[in-house]
Amino acid sequence: KIPGTNATDSSGNGNHATATGALSWQPDGGILTGAASFNGTDSYLTVPDNNLLDSTSAFTLSFWFKANTLGNNTGLVSKRVSFDNNNSYSTFLG
Repeated sequence: KIPGTNATDSSGNGNHATATGALSWQPDGGILTGAASFNGTDSYLTVPDNNLLDSTSAFTLSFWFKANTLGNNTGLVSKRVSFDNNNSYSTFLG
């Protein structure tokens, strides 16, 4: 849930996010207890790096999204140190 500009990590691991850009909370949206609505091309949530997010073995990454429109190479989920660092995971729609 996003009170103000923070999104709370419901896993209990403390990986809370900070919202940037035109973003609002839709309490009746999403699969469970609401969803973030990203309004504009520069709205996103940022979670600080944490060792709990580093995986050295197979794992599953899942998320739900509904897009009214998408631009080219729209990033949905990404974790990387820098653009050219291959030690990362990303999901993009092109």
